[in-house]
Amino acid sequence: MKSLLKFYYHLIKSLYLRVMHPELSGGRKLDFMIIGMQKSGTTALDSYLRFHPAIGLPPHKMIDFFNNKRLFWLPARLREIYYHNHFPDYKNPDKLLGETPYYITEPLFLDRMHTYNSLLKLIVILRDPVSRAYSHWNMQRERGLERRSFEQAVLESMDQLKRGLKPEPRFNYVQLGQYATTLKYLTTLFPREQVLVLFQQDLRNNPLDTMNQITQFLGVSPFRRLTAKEVHRREYPEPMSDSVKNQLKAHYLPHIEELEQFLGKDLSHWK
Repeated sequence: MKSLLKFYYHLIKSLYLRVMHPELSGGRKLDFMIIGMQKSGTTALDSYLRFHPAIGLPPHKMIDFFNNKRLFWLPARLREIYYHNHFPDYKNPDKLLGETPYYITEPLFLDRMHTYNSLLKLIVILRDPVSRAYSHWNMQRERGLERRSFEQAVLESMDQLKRGLKPEPRFNYVQLGQYATTLKYLTTLFPREQVLVLFQQDLRNNPLDTMNQITQFLGVSPFRRLTAKEVHRREYPEPMSDSVKNQLKAHYLPHIEELEQFLGKDLSHWK
């Protein structure tokens, strides 16, 4: 019943917008997306881009469109009207439109993005997968969603992966760090020249250069200066144990080597 009510809400709102704002179905599509990885600096990228005069972002990060199954019960034109209504700059041809979701986590979401606009430019930011997993666990712990120790959560995730099971997305600490698999699938849909891969460490150490890789990629003017940001920085309850760190490093080693080969980049500092 709850699903049906939400579907009818989206349907009625989309029909209203189609009548009141027909320009939202004018054929314009988003230009780019920052699609992940989670806990790797996407919020900082989003915050910096909000200062660029040629970039149009929605008021809030993460619209949850391509991962909303109820919206995809609607005809394409109606759901796109609903989506475009989130962008105040939709009617401004001088601004590139983009958003910052976590759609990289599921092939289905990427498939939907490609159907929506195969010319999208996609920005991916990666982080040492061991520290990413620990940061992800700590976020869920702070939210009151995770009661397991980090080691217990990691061991259970690894066991699920060995048995061919997929952990619940909120607690998918280990699999999300297997970046090569994800990027290889992404580039079966979108050409490599439409995908920019960045690294959290570079963003933290040199935000201006990193953000200007994005401006060059998008074809807009570069930033002249930036004030470094620390977004969603959390204190950890205790250091990660050497035991679980070594287990994760062993797990990720072949995935990192595969990523090095795919990107042509030395990632020995992650090993």
